[in-house]
Amino acid sequence: MSLYERTKILTAINDWNVALNGVIRFDVVVVVAATDDQTPGARSLWHVRVVRGSTGPHSSSGTPLAVTFPSWVGNGVVAIYADNLKTNDLAAVMRHELGHVLGLKHDVAGLMAAQYSSWDMQCIDRRTMSVLAARRRVPLGAFSWCD
Repeated sequence: MSLYERTKILTAINDWNVALNGVIRFDVVVVVAATDDQTPGARSLWHVRVVRGSTGPHSSSGTPLAVTFPSWVGNGVVAIYADNLKTNDLAAVMRHELGHVLGLKHDVAGLMAAQYSSWDMQCIDRRTMSVLAARRRVPLGAFSWCD
């Protein structure tokens, strides 16, 4: 993963952490040795992979820019298909995928829209935070968002 890609991914994580306002937090963890053992009380671990030379899975809606693979134990992998990004903003794609990490589904508009939109995916919008607040049973006012 290049420094540019890391910076874009960290930008998306920071944007979410600002919007989440400390209610929930994404932490960046450097893993030295990974094991399949889950110790009681251990935090979930998500891996972000930038994949090259692969177009990823195809769907009826086109070639995806990224995909999130959750596991039943609360962790998973976000795969970014770098070859498919072209001029699309990696930070915007990552913001969207982190929404999936939080359990959000596709929506008709806004950050969680199924189709990439450079305009709608530049920040975490009120619509997205409203869905997250309802899902997590947290007052919407506990979060922040862009206008």
